[in-house]
Amino acid sequence: MRVDIRTILNTKDTKGLKLSILICTVLIMLSIYYLEQRAEIQATSHIIYQQKAEFRVIKLMNGVHTFSNVCIEELITPKLENRLRLIFNETKKIVIYGNNNQDDGARITLRVAGSPNTLWNHWEIHFIRKFPPSERLRYFRDTAFFVEPTCPGNFHHFFIDEFIPLYSVVALSNRLHPGARNQILYRTPQVGLDDDRCYSRRTYEGFLRTLYIDDFHDVFYNLPNNTCFRQAVFGSTPLLFRQRDVIDHVLSYYNLTKHSHRNANNLYVTILGRRDRRIINAEEVLSFAKEVGFQNLRIVDFSGKSIRSQLETMSTSNVFMGIQGAGLQWSIFMPESSYLIELAWPQKHWGFYYASFVPRFGITWRAVGVQNVRLNWTSYANNVRRGVPVSEVEKPMLIKTHPRDATDNIWKWSDVIVQRSDIFETLQIAHNGLKSLQ
Repeated sequence: MRVDIRTILNTKDTKGLKLSILICTVLIMLSIYYLEQRAEIQATSHIIYQQKAEFRVIKLMNGVHTFSNVCIEELITPKLENRLRLIFNETKKIVIYGNNNQDDGARITLRVAGSPNTLWNHWEIHFIRKFPPSERLRYFRDTAFFVEPTCPGNFHHFFIDEFIPLYSVVALSNRLHPGARNQILYRTPQVGLDDDRCYSRRTYEGFLRTLYIDDFHDVFYNLPNNTCFRQAVFGSTPLLFRQRDVIDHVLSYYNLTKHSHRNANNLYVTILGRRDRRIINAEEVLSFAKEVGFQNLRIVDFSGKSIRSQLETMSTSNVFMGIQGAGLQWSIFMPESSYLIELAWPQKHWGFYYASFVPRFGITWRAVGVQNVRLNWTSYANNVRRGVPVSEVEKPMLIKTHPRDATDNIWKWSDVIVQRSDIFETLQIAHNGLKSLQ
């Protein structure tokens, strides 16, 4: 509604004048109320945003604790630990000096964030109010990260559950730089190759090296007595806001150039070769890729290759194909917008897995369900039964029964023949998508 003030002032109608003034007053009051409400809403929104941001930081930091003046000292009576068939003695204790928040001689159990696959997510810590003896100050090291590993024999769980959280905490501690001399310390001892759950933690040592650690990374009680640290960080939890940062860091550490999509001749298709869960007709699958326009084709078996060699292969790949398994985790080291083609057979209890993982790293995921699945009893016997063959009597029984767990699954160790009709359209989509980026 529009009111002309000049009309109001010139009118001789008293009642009309009063009514007009009343209308103007109401309109002005409504306008003021609207502006106040809008300002209040904007201010409230800003406060809510700030509260959400603060809550996010607090929530993400949960389970990470930092202390100064931390020493590893001899435990007079070794502590026997026995859990999940893993028995060992803790022969040393963790002592924090100069902390006035705890009583002298106090001992607490510090629970920290960790992988669901870890055996322990807590540390026992002793407190002493006084500062360390002066003679120890000469031997202080820089920073130690007390963490719990997952099962490092599986690359997927190592990278997602252990390495990314550890990388995040090291970066947030401003310790991600050459010469940092970081230390990574565990609570549970290294397990051997005969263990049925995990392999040696040295398997992916090359990734830990990118965090600029000293040569020693083992259980804390294997350190010499009275080893001290200026700073110690307990626990780890994912804090990355851009997951691709960890990929860029690792490739930069190994001086590997990330290849861009310059033209169609630069596009590489890589098939993951395995001794188990084989693509029987892998060469034929590469011929399908060539038919849609890919020129550079290869089959790569990662077993026995160094981490740098595997990273170099993946950083120059644009399409990565393989049967569902931990080895497909390497796809995250491809250039952004590359394609992971995951093969699986959901009708045989072995479904797709990487749909929620690789997109975080800028990789496009595509699923291909294969129909021609060939049971491989030898692979099943070697990996599940430690080489004990499956009898002819047992075979039909195993085929009919549901697997007891993810490992004891005969279909997990199967081989496949990929038909042209299974994969050709997906290869076309990948080729067209990559060319559109050039």
